[in-house]
Amino acid sequence: MKRVYIVFLLTAVLLLAGCQKESKERKQSKEWSYNSLYGVREYKDGFYYIKDHYWLRYYDTKSGKSVVLCEKNGCRHNSDKCFAYTEDGLPHIWGDKLCTVTSDGKIVVSDANKREKEELDTIGKARMKEEKCTLTVWDYIVSGDMLYVQTTITDYNSDVKYQEADTIFAYDMSTKEEKEITAIDETKQMLQMRMAKDGILYYTVQNKWDSEKDILSMTQEEQKEYWKEEEKKTHIEVYRADYFEGTVELVKEVDNGFVVAVNDDIGVYYYEFAGDGLANGIKLYHWNPEEEKEEVVLDREGKSPLQVTVPISSKHLIITLGEQSVIYNLDGFVQEEFVHPVLQEGLVFFVPGGYAFEKKTGEDENGGDLFKWYYLTEEEAQKPEGNAILVE
Repeated sequence: MKRVYIVFLLTAVLLLAGCQKESKERKQSKEWSYNSLYGVREYKDGFYYIKDHYWLRYYDTKSGKSVVLCEKNGCRHNSDKCFAYTEDGLPHIWGDKLCTVTSDGKIVVSDANKREKEELDTIGKARMKEEKCTLTVWDYIVSGDMLYVQTTITDYNSDVKYQEADTIFAYDMSTKEEKEITAIDETKQMLQMRMAKDGILYYTVQNKWDSEKDILSMTQEEQKEYWKEEEKKTHIEVYRADYFEGTVELVKEVDNGFVVAVNDDIGVYYYEFAGDGLANGIKLYHWNPEEEKEEVVLDREGKSPLQVTVPISSKHLIITLGEQSVIYNLDGFVQEEFVHPVLQEGLVFFVPGGYAFEKKTGEDENGGDLFKWYYLTEEEAQKPEGNAILVE
């Protein structure tokens, strides 16, 4: 297997030694974290979720109580003045604290009730000291004491390598040490963080499709042919970065396809484009880096193609096959079997003691969809007409 190692920490040995001495004090992750600001975030006996796009709440599965994270006297929890209001998506869990990274790079932590807020640091602050340089945060992952942040740095200096660089920073929240893992030319490539566990981060780099074409002036048939040709040019590289070892390894290269999930436990899952110009898949592959073994685990040749997949945990994936949505356990690629119909047809999340899901209930004043969250216990999930609990 082709491997590329890039040393990005000159002081890795010293840093690793220091971390080994403090290993008992470091927060460790049991599961792989993935880059989703949507859905739910499991915490102790319940989960955090966002109501109506902006208001952060917590549901305790044992008590059956839902709490809005605001203790402001007289607050009706319906405006941006509410303490539970957020525009930064679902926060991540850091030990017993909540962690959010704002669009301009501020790392904000608070207690589990969102009361005691603290601005821990600012991502890329050393780079921001450079003249005419701005930073925008697109995504972040917290795993143990490690924070990984994907940003775009726009530098207006004439002598820089990239004027617009998509950059991933790794930040150790226990030591407040920050390192730059990678940077790519944003005008030519796309960067995406995949999954992380403590000091390990997987990410992908993909070439951008031709942006010079005036797609809007094309006919539908011309657009279809254009997307078909661009699919054929797609090239994706999968990387594994080890913060403490100070290495970045090229794990897998994928042409004419799309990477859907990757971590140390499950390997790499990716699909081959069906060739319809809609980014659908025809064959789903599993690559085992340790054994350097590749196999087709799902073949849709002659059938409706598989649709874009959705991760709902570090090892569970929703794959849409025609009009059916199926949940697969990627640890062995086994289809999960459910009795309750809601678990067979929509986007569900594994939470303590059961499952959480959203259901459309109406529209807001601007015509946007309104959803409400429900909780289904494992016991009720075994019944075709099991009772789902409204959590708000």
